[in-house]
Amino acid sequence: MLSYRLLGITQALLVLVVLGCTVQVHVPARGPAEVETAPVPHPAVPVARWQETAERLAAALTRGGYVVQAGQVRFFRVEDCLALPQCYGNNPNSPYGVYCLPPAPGEHVELAAKPPCPADGSLHWAWQLREDEALVFVGQTPPPTRYFGFRNYVFSRKGWLGRRELFASLGDSLNLKVISTTGTPNGAAGYPFDRETVVISTADRRLDALLRQWLASSGAPEAIVNTDVIPRDLTRMGMTKESDEFTMLMRVAQFADATAGEKYIRTPPATVLRVTPPTLMPIEPFPLPPERPRGTETSEAWLKPALDLLIDAVQAQYRGLEIKRRRMRTPLLSGLTCLKRRTPCFGDNSDAVYNVSLPTRLNDDPRDFLVVVGVQHETTGKATFTNLAVYNSPRLMGIAAITGDELLNSADRYLPTHPQRRYLYAYKFARHCQSEPYCSVVLTGLLGVPIDTKLNLIERAYLEPVTNTGPLPSQIVTPQVLHMCPAFTFFGRCDL
Repeated sequence: MLSYRLLGITQALLVLVVLGCTVQVHVPARGPAEVETAPVPHPAVPVARWQETAERLAAALTRGGYVVQAGQVRFFRVEDCLALPQCYGNNPNSPYGVYCLPPAPGEHVELAAKPPCPADGSLHWAWQLREDEALVFVGQTPPPTRYFGFRNYVFSRKGWLGRRELFASLGDSLNLKVISTTGTPNGAAGYPFDRETVVISTADRRLDALLRQWLASSGAPEAIVNTDVIPRDLTRMGMTKESDEFTMLMRVAQFADATAGEKYIRTPPATVLRVTPPTLMPIEPFPLPPERPRGTETSEAWLKPALDLLIDAVQAQYRGLEIKRRRMRTPLLSGLTCLKRRTPCFGDNSDAVYNVSLPTRLNDDPRDFLVVVGVQHETTGKATFTNLAVYNSPRLMGIAAITGDELLNSADRYLPTHPQRRYLYAYKFARHCQSEPYCSVVLTGLLGVPIDTKLNLIERAYLEPVTNTGPLPSQIVTPQVLHMCPAFTFFGRCDL
């Protein structure tokens, strides 16, 4: 997700390009990365079922004097956007799991109930957190999917002019490449899907150690327990009106089996426990964890000449139309930097690079359309998954997305014999496709973009396999958007 309360997505993104702190380094241009070797299989770690583990842990903590409250894991979908003023720049084909939590004793709750949490207001997906508290996810990971990951955020912070939504991450994501589960004990290579896992979110090293001991006696061994560190020095933890509001996102993308994925989304096999000491306790804060470094010795720069040829070929195909050409922008987002500077961070994720187009309008005329031309980052080995999504710009609402698999071979019609065409894509977005291949219809309904409303596109490139984090922006080629429209018509001019 990205963020909201902005005058416009373009202005905010351009500011963040300047403020972002991602370090770019020069690397030699090389060909595609080598294909990963298959992970070494590991035997499953024997554990109790997650329901039993959660019940035993809650009982043990309660006997120890802790207040234990059960929350829920629920998933936010595109249709939930209809109940909100905007949709936080959602990835439209990737539901987001959130922790719906009860208030802690003394917590000041400002947010009204919002989907997907219960409508009665008993649970909220934005919550405050004492520095001596912990949240404990006990459950199963998703079925096979191209990507999943957990990440806590500072959702909002009180300032001089009121509470501002920062949506800033608190470090690297706990993704499928690094998570400890029964299939990937201690984060080793293996099979991380449909496996038991535990995620502890806390600022207190002492409480984390105690929870690990209680978990081991409750059926969850150390080898499947993960710690999601909340850095106390960068946050305002507590239960006052001045305290930060936090939220958790569990991202999932591109299930291998849609039926299994839908079942997981509808009834997540997990719970989340809010653990609160009976009285405020002094803590032993964690140090700030180091971020996983981005970048490898491979770059996509070698494909720039081929991409230029593809752009020329697309323009030649539509000779006679007015053509406006714009390169997407890459905001360099870092949650920790956004927290220090008090700037919105768009629900950033260190596992991703976001390329964002300028907003434009699409008329109902079949000659008014967009063609996005870029590099297929999965094929080059620079990403585990990519997609290209369309947004209702004023509402920051993703309405449809094209997966990396759907982009394959889309450049063939323009460069039928070029040896590098499999690394490229050219995809069309229009109001009318008329069964044209590699074309997506931009709808106008409730979950669409009205004719008089601007839209924009976002390309995501997630998780470089070699580094287990997002690719370095300087090592991937940024897409370009070609807007075609009727020539020499004042009202029909390409609106870029």
